[in-house]
Amino acid sequence: MARTDDDTHEVYRTAQNTPSGSRSSREHDTSMIAIMDHEQRHSSDGDIQRVYYGHGALIVNLVLQVIIVCVLEGLQIQHTMTGMSKDCIMTLDVIEISQVGLVYRGLVVAATLYQLLFCLDTIQQQSGIHLAMLLVNGLLFIVFMGIQITQNTKWETTMQEMGCKATSLSYPHYDHALLAVVGFLYLALVGCSVWMRQMFTTKTKAKAMMVSTTLMAFIKLDIYYLYCYSVQLVPAMILDHANMYPVELVLVPVLGTLILSLTWYSALNNKPWLLVILALLICLSLGYFGYRTALFAHPYPVHSDPYYITRTSLLFVTLTLLGLLLLSMGIMLLYARCLLRGKTLFLRYR
Repeated sequence: MARTDDDTHEVYRTAQNTPSGSRSSREHDTSMIAIMDHEQRHSSDGDIQRVYYGHGALIVNLVLQVIIVCVLEGLQIQHTMTGMSKDCIMTLDVIEISQVGLVYRGLVVAATLYQLLFCLDTIQQQSGIHLAMLLVNGLLFIVFMGIQITQNTKWETTMQEMGCKATSLSYPHYDHALLAVVGFLYLALVGCSVWMRQMFTTKTKAKAMMVSTTLMAFIKLDIYYLYCYSVQLVPAMILDHANMYPVELVLVPVLGTLILSLTWYSALNNKPWLLVILALLICLSLGYFGYRTALFAHPYPVHSDPYYITRTSLLFVTLTLLGLLLLSMGIMLLYARCLLRGKTLFLRYR
């Protein structure tokens, strides 16, 4: 088909022979596109700054908590050891009770260090589920700190009954300052988490993916509270020789770590039947922890109670571990069901 002069004129129209109305319309569209691109770049830069500020606030918050907890706990230990060396007769019983106090102060320091590590992992994963578990762990840490205040009061009473002076043990009260600081920093952590909640959204709505992420977040808490329980077996054996067995110090952390490690492996490599077997093993372990819970809660005569000092902490950690393992078992079975129904995940955990 022959091209007409009008068609040629339309195709090869230049800026000089283009009507002024068309030129102004094109210039307006171009300027609007430029404005939109500028706003998009500005919004992107703002989001990046928000991410940096948010991540920095989370890390600074928990680093500050670690420093304050370590300093105050160190001062408390120094004050207690100095007072004991001056005003206590260092019998075997006094040394054993002092070791109990040191173990629990070490657990407080370990808890805040683990909270910092969990925060760094949450930032790496960028998962809303991990962020929620970080807040749950922080709340559990505050409860544990409150329990330590009542436990330390019982510890001081026991030491006084053994001949130590009250003034050398109970003053000053660093524990109350610790609880106040940790509570304030936790509120700041909640504020940062609410401000950054959109940055920690789950990248997929796939059910299997969400279940897998939730299971891995639970495993990270399971392993911590498993070792926290195992460490508390040391003072429990010091105070109650009859009902505690040294073999538990080895079997509980070793078997627990093995089961949780295999659970992690099964979740990464989509092994549904292995998940089911491990869930059954966790179900059996619930019987052991239930037995220990009943033993710790069993009432004893006032003057022969081996768990007078540590009962509340033992019950708190054991019941928390029971709850976490029970929820983990349910999530494992749910994930195995998703895999058996064909919802296999072809992904690599970051």
